[in-house]
Amino acid sequence: MKQEQIQLVFEPINEAISILQKDLKSTNVEAFVETFDNLINQTVKVENDAPSKEVVAKLTELYGQADFSNQKSELKETVFSLAMMKAIKEDGLHYNQQSTPKAVSIVLGLLIQKLNPDFADQIIEDPAIGTGQLLFNTIEELTNPKNAAKKPTLIGIDNDESLLDVADLNAKVRNVEVELYHQDGLEDWVGQKPQMVISDLPVGYYPNDENAKQFELHEAVGHSLAHELFVQQIVQNLDDDGFAFLVVPAVLLNSENATTFVKWLTKKTYLQAIIDLPGDLFVDQQMQKNILVLQKHGSKGRQANEILLAKLGSLHEKKSLIEFNVKLNEWYKNNLI
Repeated sequence: MKQEQIQLVFEPINEAISILQKDLKSTNVEAFVETFDNLINQTVKVENDAPSKEVVAKLTELYGQADFSNQKSELKETVFSLAMMKAIKEDGLHYNQQSTPKAVSIVLGLLIQKLNPDFADQIIEDPAIGTGQLLFNTIEELTNPKNAAKKPTLIGIDNDESLLDVADLNAKVRNVEVELYHQDGLEDWVGQKPQMVISDLPVGYYPNDENAKQFELHEAVGHSLAHELFVQQIVQNLDDDGFAFLVVPAVLLNSENATTFVKWLTKKTYLQAIIDLPGDLFVDQQMQKNILVLQKHGSKGRQANEILLAKLGSLHEKKSLIEFNVKLNEWYKNNLI
């Protein structure tokens, strides 16, 4: 896919978002959502005479130039992702609201294929889905074109309605079916227990002290850590023998609370892998993250003889993924077969 092709579609859409944002006096993300909703439905939505007739005419012209609905799937996804990242950046959203880099999904795909090959028959849930990038990119990594009819059931939860709107559009652009729920991921989940959870956990303090009290990992005084509570919530809601592939802050395993957390974790799960993600994925080094792979206790799983510990080199270089895949295969053969 050439850069020129991307620009021909992206530039008129980007201009349309800017025009709509100014006319509606909205945030960039709101204008982005409205624009892609218009593109998918092939019309310009007008409510209470907004946007104006002049703006509707200009938007219609720009939509025609982009011809979004007739583009190939890969190009659609690329343009959508570029426009989304630009809108999020311009609105200065909190790091918990930003999208997980696509390279992380490639690593998750390798881990899932090795450890949970039956994913296509499962319920897969993300209790902090945000824009949907991590879940949808990972499922894309796992999709086998020869067996496209076999698809997992996808569920997403988030307490941010605007991000859920983005996730909904993201799914439509990719032609992916997903059930989305607007709620606090630390409240009771709806429906059946998932067999797999994929999530980039929110980092920081959880403000609802009353709800936090239901968790063993809550703090006796002050706010509890949201990322610790989310791990407990995920483990509690997973089906027996189910897997969790989690992107977590590196401090989760080396903070003052780490001993208590790991002790609780090993009582409930098999801790199978800890993967250090490369620093160049994160603008702020203090936001360094790891991938944590857990399997809930059940009748089928077992603890690996040795936990897979790996530190990834830059994911901008293909050799890092090749080296990791070799190490993963060797570890699996020596520890879980």
